[in-house]
Amino acid sequence: MTLSAPRPTTDCWRALLVVAIAVPHFALSMWLFFVSFGVGMARFDSGGHPSALERVLGAVVAVLHAPLTMALAAVLPARALPGWWGYVPPALNSLLWGVVLTLATGAVTYAPGRGPCAEPAGPFSATVPR
Repeated sequence: MTLSAPRPTTDCWRALLVVAIAVPHFALSMWLFFVSFGVGMARFDSGGHPSALERVLGAVVAVLHAPLTMALAAVLPARALPGWWGYVPPALNSLLWGVVLTLATGAVTYAPGRGPCAEPAGPFSATVPR
């Protein structure tokens, strides 16, 4: 007798994968944004042309902040999200990247009985001999 794995377990693995992609994406995009901003401000006083490093950093930040952060920046006024609220659009953008990459790759492997999404074993859990 073959039983299929319950759907919530697979969904749990998907959610973990989305978070595993979104958190590093958010950290990297914000870190590169601040590095790029610092490099740009250092050049700002001299009035010189942007260096190759500054152009590359700007391009990478633009890619990582696309599509949601850039779209919201074009629509919302500069002071629409004051303080810590300014981190919400990049965080949502990172979640979007996590969802899209998870769905695009289909990289969800299910290992029954192992990992953080394992079904709890209890007196009413069914075991099927193989």
